[in-house]
Amino acid sequence: MMKRILMIISAVCMIACSSAETVQNNPETETPDVTASAEPALETETIIETETERISLYIPDEFDIRKDENFIRIYCRRDPETEMIIYFQKGFGVCGTGLKEEKTAINGRAVTIGTYDDNKYWNFAVFKVGEKDFALTRSGAWEGDELNEFADQMLSSVVIESLGV
Repeated sequence: MMKRILMIISAVCMIACSSAETVQNNPETETPDVTASAEPALETETIIETETERISLYIPDEFDIRKDENFIRIYCRRDPETEMIIYFQKGFGVCGTGLKEEKTAINGRAVTIGTYDDNKYWNFAVFKVGEKDFALTRSGAWEGDELNEFADQMLSSVVIESLGV
């Protein structure tokens, strides 16, 4: 399972589309059984908290976080262009050209993981949270096993808690 997640998590660049085709997270599509819940082994940090949910994930020591109005940027200190952009919005969509998607579960939550052009590593991951999508996208170089392992750790540590409001 970890090898599968590691393979899915590495190449995060959103690729420029050569067609107008768009793929969106569709709640009507088949989702995996997510009844089993596992807590991540890594210490997580809350990055989004609303009245109804709290979203946290592990941020490696080698990375910094910057919260902007429309997204959260987690970037590598030694290479600031190597970054993970996190969106929390209604209707996250991507280009469908060369895209392969896999539906799985992480910490008890359904997630769609996308990879472009048979890339060894994942490019984006989308969790459905109520009416919104929580999407992690990778951009920049993400070269080498160490950086890709960090990306996998961040993805596998995502915890989405309902606050019961």
